[in-house]
Amino acid sequence: MLRTAVQSVEFLTSLFEHPAEQTADAITSFDALVIDDEEIARRAVCGALEKAELRCLRVAESQTALSILSENQFNLLFIDIEMPELNGLELCLKLRELPMHKKTPVVFLTSLSQFEQNLAIAERGGNDIIAKPFHYTEVAAKALTLLLKSQTEKSNAVGI
Repeated sequence: MLRTAVQSVEFLTSLFEHPAEQTADAITSFDALVIDDEEIARRAVCGALEKAELRCLRVAESQTALSILSENQFNLLFIDIEMPELNGLELCLKLRELPMHKKTPVVFLTSLSQFEQNLAIAERGGNDIIAKPFHYTEVAAKALTLLLKSQTEKSNAVGI
């Protein structure tokens, strides 16, 4: 949770340091996809996202998620690392090959130690990690920070 709080504060600080670069138009509606083989984890993450007024779709299987991702744009992905068949790290590599998801923020969910997973996550194109069990507020704060940061970067890139 401390890592999420620090990232959120750093991002908010950057917004205040460069207010001329930010506009209200940078904020749009967001859609998240949660991929986890555990029903309770999917419900918990979506519950936290919905409390933050974000739309959420839940999927239990990696292959189904990959099919959905190949046909639909999402603004944020939460992916469990430990899943049967195609694990979360492998799924992330495959989704980075999809043109519309090359830069979509990915947050990995795991019950493993964050320290042992950080290198693998970065190598596979993940943006961050949340350890299970997690707090609703951590999920919401991380989601909002990543979404707004991503949207702001896109807006600045096109000169809005």
